[in-house]
Formats: sequence, C-alpha cells, structure tokens
Amino acid sequence: MTRQVPRGAVSRHFRQRVIDLSDALRGIAHCDAPVPSVVLGDARELEIKPQHIDLVLTSPPYPGTYDYVEHHQLRMDFLEIETETFTQRELGARRHFRGSNIAQSLKIWRQDSIAILKRLRQGLTEHGMMCFLVGDSLAGGTAIRADDEIHRFAKEAGLTVLAWAWQTRRSLGGREREVFSDVPKREHLILLG
Repeated sequence: MTRQVPRGAVSRHFRQRVIDLSDALRGIAHCDAPVPSVVLGDARELEIKPQHIDLVLTSPPYPGTYDYVEHHQLRMDFLEIETETFTQRELGARRHFRGSNIAQSLKIWRQDSIAILKRLRQGLTEHGMMCFLVGDSLAGGTAIRADDEIHRFAKEAGLTVLAWAWQTRRSLGGREREVFSDVPKREHLILLG
C-alpha cells in the first residue's frame, strides 16, 4: 500500500509532539504532588512494606501478545537499562508461547501472576485497591480471557473483585477473528481490593 505523505508532515508532527510533551513536563514540574519513588525490580521479588500502598494501577503482561523487552528496547536504551535480565525473566513473552511449550508457559504465567498479586496484596493499606487494565489475548493459538484469569488470580491471592468493565476490541487479525468468534475479544478494567 502506498501512502501520500505531504512534504514536511513528519517534521511538523514531530515538532508538535515535542511541544506537547514539553508543556506536559512543565506542568508536572510545578505540581505539588509528592515525588514518586521509582523502583526497578522484579514484581515477583519486590520487598514491599506492609500496608503501605493505596493504589496499584497496572496493565500486567498479556500472555503471548508481546515480547516486552523488544517492544520497549528504545525506552530501555534511552534510560540506559540493561535488558539481559529482563529478557531472561520476562513474564508472558510471545516467544514463550511458540512451539510445544505453550501449556507450560501458560502455567508459569499463571503462577507468576498469582505470586505478584499476593505480594502486592501484602502492601495494600486497609482501603487500598488494585486496578488492572488488561485485554484478552491469543497465546499460542489459545484464547485467554483476561477477566476470567484475573478473577481466578484474585481469589487465590485473597483479593475481592470490586468492579469491572469491558469493551470489545474491534481490530483483530485473521487468527484472532477465528479464535474469538464465539465471544468477542475484549479489553477489561478490573478493580480489586
């Protein structure tokens, strides 16, 4: 497919993005919000102070959807973060769901996801909550219903599903259309406490 891109459009778009991001950063710089503490580590092993977290807001690794290290390589390079350990410990990577190891990869993804939820639950304050934005995925040809998985994980981790909402994903590839023909592929917002 050939696209006609007007002369200078890429430069204008890039310039506008730089202006927008600079304006946003200036706005954050003058905000009175507390300075966040950023920790680089494996969520399965983080030391979390008990009853120290008010909110966890995350989009956990979708099984078989992305090779996250490859997907974020430019960010990693920019932040000067070595990727070797990430590549070895990556949770849910697409490459893990190729070939004959799909069932084992799915088992590991589930075990690790539950371990993360248990660890995070220990850090929640009395009224603390976790909010997940997660989509259904195609892991080695198998449809993974994210809401079913998170509901099961929450129960095993001692959490309660407080609320959830979803929307249908309309843009699907050929294999996804086949696998998600009975129930549409969805993106979910799930609140746990």
